[in-house]
Amino acid sequence: ALVNNISAKLTLKMGWYVDANDYFYVLFDTDQDANNLYLASKDSGAVEVLEDTGVDLTANTVFDFVLGNDGTNVALSINGVSITLENTDILGDDTVDYVPYFYIDNKDGANQKILDIDFIKIYQDRT
Repeated sequence: ALVNNISAKLTLKMGWYVDANDYFYVLFDTDQDANNLYLASKDSGAVEVLEDTGVDLTANTVFDFVLGNDGTNVALSINGVSITLENTDILGDDTVDYVPYFYIDNKDGANQKILDIDFIKIYQDRT
């Protein structure tokens, strides 16, 4: 994903989503922090968990996100570097169906936000 024109009013989410009670996605929110990327997750309506990935989002920089799950655990890598997460078992025994989720919110109407997504690979291992 390539993000241009980052300003003081932007929310960006990329990951998997069911509803407001079940999700996990990479989160950039200028209301949360001016630079940091987080993994935001919520399982069955529990309190949202925000984990700092240690990676800062900067304008006009390409980032390669791999966010996956094996039905129980979540794994994240950014630019080929595996990110250690505390809340990896957010899927637990959920029977809900997660769908791909891409969200950008321009909180300041004066500045256009652009999210370029070059490649998306979504698959399910049914073995």
